[in-house]
Amino acid sequence: MGDRSGFVLVAVLSVTALLALLTGGAVLLSRGAVETASVGDETLRAQALLRSGVELAGHQLFVLRVDPATLNGQQLRLDTGTVTIFAASEAGRVDLNGADAVLLAAAYRASGLSTLSPTDFAERVVDRRGGGGGTSFRLVADLGEVPGVSSGDVAALAPFLTVYNPAGRIDPMFAPIALLQALPGVPEGIGPSLTDARGRGGLDRLFHLRAIFRGLESYLVLGEALRVFRVRVEAQGAAGGRVTRVEAVLIASVVSDRPFQITDWRALP
Repeated sequence: MGDRSGFVLVAVLSVTALLALLTGGAVLLSRGAVETASVGDETLRAQALLRSGVELAGHQLFVLRVDPATLNGQQLRLDTGTVTIFAASEAGRVDLNGADAVLLAAAYRASGLSTLSPTDFAERVVDRRGGGGGTSFRLVADLGEVPGVSSGDVAALAPFLTVYNPAGRIDPMFAPIALLQALPGVPEGIGPSLTDARGRGGLDRLFHLRAIFRGLESYLVLGEALRVFRVRVEAQGAAGGRVTRVEAVLIASVVSDRPFQITDWRALP
């Protein structure tokens, strides 16, 4: 318990420092700037709140290196309103451009769809992205351009797919159990043993994951995974009213002194 309290203290201090940075205007528009621009401009205030939430999520994911699952539902009250944060690792999803046919078929199997066979689905995805005139997927929504895949199919497949995991393998620490269960040769009922393995650390965790997924190492990342996260932020002004939402993809920076960069930002209904 003492160790956990120490961690929480460090986390609180770090987040407090970040909030001081945000409210000081180094990352976002200051409250004064917002009010000067337009006292009644709720859109500008909402954008500032959304950006605050994304920055806070990024700080926790890339600086504090917290488990993304612990951020889900996290709420923070700022001067101009409240933000709610949700986060998930893209390393647990099958990449439409980088994954091989086995993983693509597993994603289709996990979705529960039956219009195509998993093998047919995988072959059509590979054909679309192939060389000699093939086109890569920019968004998961582009999957709707694949013959035999409807908009409803895209919605069912979306939780298992990404375009931000170019290594092509999936991390069992973050992948949905349904996806892992759909891999060839994985025994039924791996939930309890996988939960136990995820709760372990270091070499002990690696040993247990290897035991569960023996023979599937070429499809999995069993060490340090690519740090890419999908963050959803909901914001509501201090006076209540309409909730605004945004989804952003954050990756570790490689050419900047910032710990992360935003590669995708899109408003949600």
